[in-house]
Amino acid sequence: MPSRATTRVSCTTSWRRTSAPGLSWSSSSCTTACSGRSTPARPRRTGTARPAAAQTPPTRSPLSSSRLSRGGARLPPLSGFTVSPGRGSPTSSSAPSPATRTGSVRACAFSPDGETIVSASDDDTLRLWDARTGACRATIKSHTYGVSACAFSPDGETIVWGDSNGILKIWDARSGAERATLERHIGEVNACAFSPDGQTIVSASYDTTLKLWDARAGACRPTLEGHTEEVLACAFSPDGETIVSGGADETLRLWDARKRKCRATLEGHTGDVSWVNACAFSPDGETIVTACEDGTLKLWHARTGAERATLEGYTIGTFSTNITACAFSPDGETIVSGGWQWSQLRDARTLAPRATLEPSEACSVNACAFSPDGQTIVSVGDAVLRISDARSGACRTILEPPD
Repeated sequence: MPSRATTRVSCTTSWRRTSAPGLSWSSSSCTTACSGRSTPARPRRTGTARPAAAQTPPTRSPLSSSRLSRGGARLPPLSGFTVSPGRGSPTSSSAPSPATRTGSVRACAFSPDGETIVSASDDDTLRLWDARTGACRATIKSHTYGVSACAFSPDGETIVWGDSNGILKIWDARSGAERATLERHIGEVNACAFSPDGQTIVSASYDTTLKLWDARAGACRPTLEGHTEEVLACAFSPDGETIVSGGADETLRLWDARKRKCRATLEGHTGDVSWVNACAFSPDGETIVTACEDGTLKLWHARTGAERATLEGYTIGTFSTNITACAFSPDGETIVSGGWQWSQLRDARTLAPRATLEPSEACSVNACAFSPDGQTIVSVGDAVLRISDARSGACRTILEPPD
């Protein structure tokens, strides 16, 4: 393949809030203590391959051995940020080695108007990027814990993010002012999401629970309990009636968002290591896609819980690889998924492959998202964000934080 010009953008300064106004909320409806706690230590899940035998992992090679079984408002520009020119194609040897970087990017999301991308990183920062130019608009660094999850509100006015110490923060997306600090989890926040009406936030944690929060007042609503190991993913249905969650207990659970009760427990992932790493609803709310540590991608009927299709056996050469991220396109026709050294576009009905996203270097994919217009995909892993064409998979831009 001929080399393709790819822009690499770096953020060279940061916006640090040292005394942002914030509130620490409490609620009698939650029984977990919010002070004097320590977060259980655990290894990071960064999307490593699981080789069949001890050998050096191969360089990028085509995916093989896959088989199918059927079964808001724009942020104002901020001063003090500069954009550097691109440094070659996605496969350019001038790109810095992942081994020299720090701060794996854990999560990402587009604003509802598609103008801004938010990213969460292990280097204790939340960054806001201009989706069109790649300029870094702001770097928010308010504490010393890695930022592990983030989401925009449906109106684009608010950002929620969670950290590795179990704390969530709500920020004004325009001014950068902190609105509330939510402290009820006793383990890392792995995922968070707003309800479609913007009134509720759900968060998934290492402490095996999901918690619901009032998005305005910051009050903790009843806790959803049922997972027996850490909860790794969560999402609201488009109508706001259902919450889906996946965890390290190898189950997918459907919750009634109003009654706060578990409707169903789905147990289709049965590999040796079958953590449900990611999950998402289709735009019509009829289908759920799940990405699993055992290398499977599954489609589920959202109402009955029946499996619709399963993609098994992701491999790179002779190496099996996990799937760590997945998302539906806005029109519901395409799914993007990613893992160690790869990302692919697939048909949302059959899971047949459509395109492979061009890599810039060997890396893991921790999260991915479509732009609201469905034309662009952002995927994150290591210390960079990659902006790709949603049809061809071509890498358009690489967004890079400061060294």
